Amino acid sequence: MTDFAIDPPIRILGRRGSFVRSTREAAAFIREHMDANAPIVLDRLEKVTSIKQAQEAANAFRSWIANQMEATSGAASKTNQRSGTVRASLRIKAAPARSRQNRVVE
Repeated sequence: MTDFAIDPPIRILGRRGSFVRSTREAAAFIREHMDANAPIVLDRLEKVTSIKQAQEAANAFRSWIANQMEATSGAASKTNQRSGTVRASLRIKAAPARSRQNRVVE
């Protein structure tokens, strides 16, 4: 699985200080929170090979997160509004080589 950075990172509401910053982190998060729609989104994240595919997979992940929030809390409308505005400015970049300063936490 090629790892792409998600810029800006996706904030996971209800988890203090929790952000998803890459396609690899998004896939790991989905594996921990599987539901009926998760396998489709997980498959997209795992098969990413280009920036365009990463953009589409990150948008699918963002929608999946919004639906998760809707099912588990009363914050659905805020999440959907927020994801709609952030999604328009979502940019995906190939993740830089890992070093001590810019290492992606797994």
